[in-house]
Amino acid sequence: MTPQTPTTPPIDQAAQPAAPRPRKHLMTPGEPRPAARPNAMSTEQVQRWVVTALAVVLVGHLAEALVIFALITPADHPASRIGLLIIGGVVGLLGAGGVRAVHRRRLLSPWLLLGLLPAATGVYFGYWA
Repeated sequence: MTPQTPTTPPIDQAAQPAAPRPRKHLMTPGEPRPAARPNAMSTEQVQRWVVTALAVVLVGHLAEALVIFALITPADHPASRIGLLIIGGVVGLLGAGGVRAVHRRRLLSPWLLLGLLPAATGVYFGYWA
């Protein structure tokens, strides 16, 4: 009986490493970039929405603070209450106009009336509720 010897592959085929899988998050040389997603936002659009969120929060809080201060003024100072409500409405209008300007839309629009919402709630709670 002859002992069996393992057969060894020829030297040119021995232990060739497999080609690495391309990683999707890296750029592959010689391949074109994939097309951008059709609903992807540009950096400028994201910046506009961030500024819009900041403006709505900051200006909205300022307008509401003015309305709250108007509601806690003593009843014997009606001019102060009316003045603070008017200033709150103007601040709200400026905030709504600023948001429209950030998005490069017409300033005069029915959406501008949303700026009067804090003052309108103040008038309702201060005089009718």
